[in-house]
Amino acid sequence: MSTEKYGKLLQDFRAGTELVKAIGARIRSERKAAGLTLVAAGEGLGISHSYLSDMEHGRAAPSFAVLSAVCAWNGCDLAWLLFGGPSDEERQASRVAQAAQVVLDAFNGGVDVAHAGLEQAVSDVMVAYGQQQARRMRMPVTARVSATPNAGIAWEPIDPPEWIEIPQDVELERVEGNSMRPVAWDGQIVCFASDPPAKGELGRIELRNGERYFKRCWVRSKDKAFVLESTNPAEPHEPMVVPFRKVKRARKWIGTLAL
Repeated sequence: MSTEKYGKLLQDFRAGTELVKAIGARIRSERKAAGLTLVAAGEGLGISHSYLSDMEHGRAAPSFAVLSAVCAWNGCDLAWLLFGGPSDEERQASRVAQAAQVVLDAFNGGVDVAHAGLEQAVSDVMVAYGQQQARRMRMPVTARVSATPNAGIAWEPIDPPEWIEIPQDVELERVEGNSMRPVAWDGQIVCFASDPPAKGELGRIELRNGERYFKRCWVRSKDKAFVLESTNPAEPHEPMVVPFRKVKRARKWIGTLAL
């Protein structure tokens, strides 16, 4: 780091500055990418969720210990957390776009790629394409269904199907038991996004011991714990109370597949 850049960091590293607001926004981005609620993340960092919220909004400057812990959530770079700039994925995309243009120009010009020494550029393009495909899935939408009672058309096919792309980080898990009916029945597959559930939303809570539960999630701040409830009135269960310190990650429920 240059002396000038280091000096500016020390000068601006205080609550309310544009630098600290930008750092806070990146901390929030990393927290959400890790699937952590404010409460769970604060517990893991050893600070209150309100203090973490102040950091994310630039009202408080984070300590170096907090910054280091945030970097460990998803493996982000400390320099990026402090100063921003293109992410690793954006830098890779730029490099691949340049390589693709070189390859395209070569082909259009009738140049033999192997003899032109462009094998690495071709490799970069192919690897990036594979990584891009691995991050996203294409799925068909085969029908329309009405959400309005007595609308006349409750269902109609879409032919040919519409294809959509969904993020690869959507997780699919098969339900065991019927405590979450009618949302999901035993054996059905439920989908979870990377974002944590808001209060009262359905979600999957993953504990540090490896256990996972699909429940309606509430936060009991005074006890520093999640309260997990079932949705099936025919099979009433006592709510589970799980301390924040035992929670590794929380993901929001986004749908059920009838498989």
